Amino acid sequence: MLYRKKGERSFTLLETIIALGLMVTILLEVASVQGNALNFSTYERNLTQATWLGKALLAQIEYKANFYPLSEMNMELKEQEFKDDLCPKDSDFGCDFRYDLTIKEWKLPLIDIILGNQSSEDESAEPNPMTEMIKDQLKSTLGDELLKVAHIKVTWPEGSKRNDVQLTYLLTNQLVLDQKIEQLSPPGGEKSQPTPTCADGQVMDADGKCVPIDSDNL
Repeated sequence: MLYRKKGERSFTLLETIIALGLMVTILLEVASVQGNALNFSTYERNLTQATWLGKALLAQIEYKANFYPLSEMNMELKEQEFKDDLCPKDSDFGCDFRYDLTIKEWKLPLIDIILGNQSSEDESAEPNPMTEMIKDQLKSTLGDELLKVAHIKVTWPEGSKRNDVQLTYLLTNQLVLDQKIEQLSPPGGEKSQPTPTCADGQVMDADGKCVPIDSDNL
């Protein structure tokens, strides 16, 4: 039988309750920090994957812009699924990403900005004849559409909501410009051999033959 020494005291009921309360509070805080770290890690992984999926789509758009006129690069897609080669649908991988894609003309008065024309800001001002002549020449050479913007929004489920990441890419009428440059005569009047080109929607293979490009939707 144990006997308590003289002057020795045990914890009171109040001290025990306070100690248990502190321990429970600390355990809850530790669990909360660990849960937030896990959620943040999952979000970062999904964000990185969604960004690379969006970049893959932009790379396809950039490639097709080298063979199709800018006037044909119009697109508006909603809630599209990625192809299996980019985003496998099997249960082991668990790729549940979707994307919205729009390609629209950028209404930017680029020529007026370069030439310092103020007529676009002041409607009452008379247009500059020299500016109008340059604009007409550029339109006849490059077409009416000079710039377009491709906007991609990649979404994925996160609990009861859907998170997203958005990417943009500027498209220029580079194809028409390259074709016009190839038609220019070299300096000194020397005639150069014309560079073989393919029709719109075709690309030259390794054998020098023009073959159609895969024109399926992205």
